[in-house]
Amino acid sequence: LLLPTDEIADRAAEVPGVASAEVDRAWPDGMTVTVTEAAPVAQLTRADGSTAVVDAAGEELPAAAAEGATLVPMTVQGGASDPEGAAATMSEVLASLPDPLRGAVREVSASSTSDVTLVLTLEDGGTKTVVWGDAYDAELKAEVVQALLGRPGTTIDVSSPVAPVTR
Repeated sequence: LLLPTDEIADRAAEVPGVASAEVDRAWPDGMTVTVTEAAPVAQLTRADGSTAVVDAAGEELPAAAAEGATLVPMTVQGGASDPEGAAATMSEVLASLPDPLRGAVREVSASSTSDVTLVLTLEDGGTKTVVWGDAYDAELKAEVVQALLGRPGTTIDVSSPVAPVTR
């Protein structure tokens, strides 16, 4: 009766690789803990060359979480003044993409929180570079990118989504 289920669930959710945890009482004298694992989405390469597996929230997961998963390469460019911020922004951008775009992402890179760049694989086998910028207006940026994918050019700049540029 006095089992602190919320506290147990919160502590379990703090374990690396756990997305969420739920604790239920199993009367009269037990409990059930349901754990949902965080799904790995990217392989982050930091400016110092070290790597980490990260989930959609940018949280680092144990290396074993990547087994059998297809991960998007994310790279923090050298000379980044805020490498942790750049990594977090790349994860946020990747997580905010709608499924059709997320599935087309071949790589993500940034040197700051405001210069995220994506490389997309097109259905014809080619690629397009998307200058995303920061993580703001993600929904509008995704709509603009999808509308401009068929246009000529190799680069789509949606860093200012109300004035996109293709070249």
